Amino acid sequence: MPIDPYQPIAGLYDTWSRTVVDDVDFYVEEAVAAGGRVVELGVGTGRIAVPTALAGVRVIGVDFSPAMLEV
Repeated sequence: MPIDPYQPIAGLYDTWSRTVVDDVDFYVEEAVAAGGRVVELGVGTGRIAVPTALAGVRVIGVDFSPAMLEV
């Protein structure tokens, strides 16, 4: 099984990423405009996927890191 390179930072990622918000509205608007389900590759802990889902879009999140997905 491959080693998860994000495992050491998974628990810290959300605290750090709270300040990284400039792109969220753009991606949410694009997802809404798509008019259907969207797939986010590299979803991590859901920094973009969660607000997208809260906007009413069905989101499928895919990530290599079990630790990030667990968070």
